Parts: sequence; C-alpha cells; structure tokens
Amino acid sequence: MKRETLRKRGTGKAAIKAARIAMKRDRAALEADLSVPMVTWARRVLTLGTPELIKAVEDGVVSVKIAARVCRWSSRAQREILLSGKKLLLEDVCKAR
Repeated sequence: MKRETLRKRGTGKAAIKAARIAMKRDRAALEADLSVPMVTWARRVLTLGTPELIKAVEDGVVSVKIAARVCRWSSRAQREILLSGKKLLLEDVCKAR
C-alpha cells in the first residue's frame, strides 16, 4: 500500500487501513506514519470489535484508543454503547467496565 494513501496521522481510518496490511506492526506503522500502539489498537478493534465499532472508528466517531478498550466488552455491550449516542470518553470507558 502506498504511503501517500495512509498519510493522515492519528486518524481512525488510516489506523484501520494500516492494521489490515499483512505485515509486522512496526513496518505497518512506519508505512502509515502512525505509532506502533495505534496500529496495535486498530488490529485489536479489527479482531474483537463489532462491525459497528469498526465503522465508528473509520468514520472518526470513536478514537482508536477508546475503541480498543470497548472491543473487550461483549458484542451486545459494544452495540448498546454505540446506539446510546453518547460521546465515548476514555475516562467514562475506563470507569464503565
């Protein structure tokens, strides 16, 4: 994947794209100009997250870091928190579960 397509640093869409690349995390992070933890979080979201959570990250509704924590919850809990329409803040997510 070309570096130019993934240049938007810190965005969920770029992180999800980088996480989908079949290569080591550090290489994917370098190619996408993202941090290794960002790619790690994005891979966790792709692996454990519901399709709705992944879409929310790609659309920029939920940050990658928060989604990585939320994806540890059950699929039902992930859907409920997204449907509630409440803005997800890291502090709230950490306290909720």
